[in-house]
Amino acid sequence: MVCTMTEDEERTQIHALLKGYAIVDDTRPVRTGYKIEGNHRVKVELPALSGIAYFEQELEDETRRSLAELLRSKNPLHRHIRDALADLIEPEPREYSTEQRQLVFKFRARGKRPNSLFRTQIATFVFEQEAKGGKIEAVVQSAMDQFKISRSEVNRVRKEYRPFFLALGILTE
Repeated sequence: MVCTMTEDEERTQIHALLKGYAIVDDTRPVRTGYKIEGNHRVKVELPALSGIAYFEQELEDETRRSLAELLRSKNPLHRHIRDALADLIEPEPREYSTEQRQLVFKFRARGKRPNSLFRTQIATFVFEQEAKGGKIEAVVQSAMDQFKISRSEVNRVRKEYRPFFLALGILTE
C-alpha cells in the first residue's frame, strides 16, 4: 500500500524521527495551555505527557528515506527540521537544548573497506575511454596497466559503476 502524506504530515513525521514524539499519559489530568490562532491567544487543554518515544525500525527507515529525499531536493528545509538536525549534529548540546540524542557518523559495515576514491578514478578512466570510442578490451588492458590492477578488478569496477555513469549521461547503452 502506498501512503501519500501531505507536506505537513511528512514534516511532522521527520521531526518525530529526529526529536522523538511525546507519549500521552491518559491516567493524569489534562493541563491548560495556550496556542496562537491568527492574532489571538486561545486557551486549550493539553494532554499530560509521560515521556518521549522513538520509531520502530521499519518506520524509522521509511522516514529516514523521506528525510534524505527532502535534503536532496530543491525544496526549502523547514526551520524545525533544520534546528532538529543542528541539535543532533552539535558536539555539545546548547545550554537550553533538551536533545538527549546525538548523530554519530560510523562506517556502514565492518572489515576492509574498498577504496572508493581509487575505484572511482578507475571507473572514470574506463568509461571516458569507452565514451571516446575505445574498444572494451583495449580500455580494460589500459586500465590494468595504468592502475596496476587485475582484469577481474577492472571488470568488477565496470560492473559496479556502470549504472552511475549511465545515470550521469557519461555513458550510453
